[in-house]
Amino acid sequence: MELNLSHENIRINESVYDGTLEQSIEQDYSLPDYYPGIFKVLKTTITPCVYNCRTSGDKLVVDGVIFVDILYLGEENNQLHSIQQKYPFSKTADIKGECNTPIICYSTSGDYINCRVINPRRVDLRGAITIQIKVYCPKEEMVLSDAEGNGIQLNRGSIHTGSSHLWGTKQFSAEEQFTLEPPAEEIISYYASAVAGECKLIANKMVTKGDIILHVIYRISDENQQLQTATKTIPISQILDLPGVDEDYSCNVCYFVTGVDLHKEEDSNMINAQFDLTLCGDAYIQKDIACVTDAFSTLYESQTDTKEIATDRLIRILDDSMVSKQQVELQNIQQVIDVWGKVRNLSAKSMEDHLDFTGELEADILAVDSENNPVFLTKEIPIEFQLSSDQLCENPIVQTKGDIVNMEYSFNGTILDLEAEIKLCGTVSCRDWIRIVTDFSIDETAPKETKNRPALTIYYADGGESLWDIARHYNTSMDAIMEENAMERPIIEERRMMLIPIVE
Repeated sequence: MELNLSHENIRINESVYDGTLEQSIEQDYSLPDYYPGIFKVLKTTITPCVYNCRTSGDKLVVDGVIFVDILYLGEENNQLHSIQQKYPFSKTADIKGECNTPIICYSTSGDYINCRVINPRRVDLRGAITIQIKVYCPKEEMVLSDAEGNGIQLNRGSIHTGSSHLWGTKQFSAEEQFTLEPPAEEIISYYASAVAGECKLIANKMVTKGDIILHVIYRISDENQQLQTATKTIPISQILDLPGVDEDYSCNVCYFVTGVDLHKEEDSNMINAQFDLTLCGDAYIQKDIACVTDAFSTLYESQTDTKEIATDRLIRILDDSMVSKQQVELQNIQQVIDVWGKVRNLSAKSMEDHLDFTGELEADILAVDSENNPVFLTKEIPIEFQLSSDQLCENPIVQTKGDIVNMEYSFNGTILDLEAEIKLCGTVSCRDWIRIVTDFSIDETAPKETKNRPALTIYYADGGESLWDIARHYNTSMDAIMEENAMERPIIEERRMMLIPIVE
């Protein structure tokens, strides 16, 4: 029987970029005339935001903005003030070939920021941020799916992969008006994040809901000019076009705040808030794709063309909420005015039946010291939590962000008790490598020697040996070995004697 080969295309996501982009800031900044001069800088923060990430030809293009916030005491009355500066940036990087439908995963971090006061109205800013980016490009790979004739033997396997992974992004804006109680005299500082809620998939579209979490520090109009805090939750919803998606997919949604403008109306308690946001949506469908991992002929010398490919296997979508309770010791502090923070450096390890997560809670603490001066403290607190998972692997790949949606605290004069509610979004996946057969050929001018071979051979196998390797060594069929020895699995469980039949 002549050799008949069957091929088919499988879709894999090929890595075309995995690297880090850096952006620095070197700025001599002068305060506008309507801001009080600087007596003392309490805290300077740097926050990078990516609002557009795309490919153009063989280039990766990343557009974003860096926010620098300076919290300081005014030189005239020692009151608290803040000012924010925005620094747009655009970065490019070479990728491996052109990719029109990329899947892009990224995370950002502020490396450092230094603020040197030159005079009360002028500061020198030096800082840097990094963006960690992975870009995958869907591509078709032709592989051998089946074959028969000329004594061909096939070792079959499967690729467990999110063979359909769709990704999309969208920029949008949101507005909200609200009042603060007690009424605000002046907005001092604010921080906004966005968390995903419901996600629904319909034909070619992803329907999402979420919330903006806005945390505000403001001064009230009493004789003591006291500071107050407020947290507002603002609902948002969006529809993301995602060609090819349907209700059979699983979805993951993350919202990112890329800009906030907050101002108080004159002669009114009304606060106007405007937000710029980016929605990133992923849709996954898991499939087991049949493939051939090795082949040979019992009749002729042959050549097997193989290729090693990598597949990312989704093991968990992260849309969990968790509570972290921590204690922090504070020295020489008489009052805590506000506590908020960020979650950073989340990673995971696989245990027996769950994932162990570790990270940092960066708690920003606005307080009054024992000499009645405002101070700003940052405490990096290790956090740990566990999440169950039906699937595990040795080195899970975590793509996630955690946002604080609520922060409760109490202070007894020495110990600050914190209770942070954290919302996660993202994925945990495993990278699997498998060698697959792409093509096969025989040399009919080089037949194998089959005469004078015993019909049956006795072989003593060790535990853990593969029947395929044994069949290859004896130039016979793995199925025939399993049938002769009444075996159901292709791996030897313990040392035993085996009968090796010869087939042609």
